[in-house]
Amino acid sequence: MTHCNGSTPCSPLRQSTIDYMTLSGLAARTQQSYLHELDKFAARVSTPPAQLSANQVEAYVLERINSGLKPRSTNLTIAALRMFYRHVVRLPDRVAHLRLRKVADKLPKTIAESEVKRLIQATFDLRYRSAIEVAYGTGLRISEVIALRIDDIDADKGFIHVRCGKGGHERMAYLPATVLSALNGYYRQIFPKPHGWLFYGNCPDQQMKAATLRSAFNQARARAGISKDFPFHGLRHAVATHLFERGTARDVVQDILGHKSVESTRVYARTTAAMFREIDHPADNCVTP
Repeated sequence: MTHCNGSTPCSPLRQSTIDYMTLSGLAARTQQSYLHELDKFAARVSTPPAQLSANQVEAYVLERINSGLKPRSTNLTIAALRMFYRHVVRLPDRVAHLRLRKVADKLPKTIAESEVKRLIQATFDLRYRSAIEVAYGTGLRISEVIALRIDDIDADKGFIHVRCGKGGHERMAYLPATVLSALNGYYRQIFPKPHGWLFYGNCPDQQMKAATLRSAFNQARARAGISKDFPFHGLRHAVATHLFERGTARDVVQDILGHKSVESTRVYARTTAAMFREIDHPADNCVTP
């Protein structure tokens, strides 16, 4: 019998999908997302995929769009279907007319430095507070924070080794001295002592779950009186914005965040007027205050 992930029985078609994604080098989270979308597709159409027409596949996508889902959500559906029909069942004509929806550019949500401080102080559990401090201090994503191990901390050089970042990329992240000091305090005080995962779950040999850390963050956010529209990922947005406000060069912010494209970093500069303050603007000579 064919198995998925070594334990759960699955169909040959599902296994073929997993095999293709693995051979293509897709990140684990991308594979999980695609499989989740394909599971929803299979449950809704209740017909073998190869027997569906292009119109039926399009009708499913239209149903998703008309249900009110945002472009990013339906684009994930479209990407999963494209991959599946083009490369797994080899019926590219079924998805030939599917186009990704345009995603509107929006400024990232952020909060003031004083609010970040208030949020950290409102996180009472030492493990969660330290994890939030690391997320803000280094700009790491929640998946990168919970994946940290003790030996990923290079205290001498002031870096964190991010072994599996977005897209499976490996990098070194800058670790501010204050965050390192806080981590040293965390290690001295926490019991039982971490010996594998830096931020463990119910016991030291279990990785902390993202949902658990996110829940602790949400509770601290509420205690700090910060809008519920500000998510855990907003810490990454916040530190980028605050760095720009303090005059940090764009390429430095890009390296801190681990962005491949400078355009990914530039969006944070647009959340603050700091980058415009030194402009010698002609309006200064033409406009009477």
